[in-house]
Amino acid sequence: MNEIINIQNLTFGFSKNKAILKDISLSVPKGSIYGFLGANGAGKSTTMKMLIGNIPDEKKAIKIFDKNLSEFYPDGFNRVGSLIDTATFYDHLSGWDNLLVVSELRNLPKTECERVLHLVDLWESRNMKMKKYSLGMKQRLAIAMTLLGKPELLILDEPVNGLDPNGMVEIRELLIKLNKEEGVTIFISSHLLQEVEKMITHLAIISHGEIRFSGSIKDLNELYRYNHIRIGINNASGFISKIPENYSPKIFDENTLEITVESQKDITNLVKHLVNIDAEIFEIKSTAGLEDWFMEITKN
Repeated sequence: MNEIINIQNLTFGFSKNKAILKDISLSVPKGSIYGFLGANGAGKSTTMKMLIGNIPDEKKAIKIFDKNLSEFYPDGFNRVGSLIDTATFYDHLSGWDNLLVVSELRNLPKTECERVLHLVDLWESRNMKMKKYSLGMKQRLAIAMTLLGKPELLILDEPVNGLDPNGMVEIRELLIKLNKEEGVTIFISSHLLQEVEKMITHLAIISHGEIRFSGSIKDLNELYRYNHIRIGINNASGFISKIPENYSPKIFDENTLEITVESQKDITNLVKHLVNIDAEIFEIKSTAGLEDWFMEITKN
């Protein structure tokens, strides 16, 4: 089975007159880190809550591990770890004791608590009271809770929201480690595009309850990588007037031109043209990243 999550034509609203999710379809491959990206209010959290059964999927549009949710849960919770909204802890207890409470409720051995604390690099802080944990440490402990029982799938809603840059890096490195070393498939929602871009392999972009793109980073790159190109060229201002207007040339700085192209052939033709007129080119690079693509895809 190559698909861990499959959603087909999911439409949902709390009232008949206003749909929050509009005909959503996406597929999460096994072994991927799948980014579910959109602005606040786009429909990410609603989708996440439906995935874990907090909101009923009455039309059976969602399958996890090739089963409809009504068939998959409650036994399926042993295969899924989830963190939706903000995790809560007993502040007067240590990190170890908080984990122990959850593991005993699930009839898991204490060795599971030790295993996950090592995974999230909190073993040395296990006896510290929760009220002394930093926000990043609390988030890592929350992820540790989701890892109890060795789930095959993690569903994480905005796990880096509110963290400082160091905390974001810690969570990102942890998720990449879990994916590569433990083989965990991760479905992660976020509106922090620059951060999530550094870890995801696949993505779906949701805007106003509609999927505007779904696929791999490679697919997205093939569609959008040629939009904006910067050319490092000595004496850029002396050559801007010699570039055809369809490239929309602009001066970026003293030795850099910014152009707009639609294909690799456009780049090739322009470079040939510049070389023929004795331009000294020292660099060509794309300026586009996930944030640029997101804005392009979601704009009305």
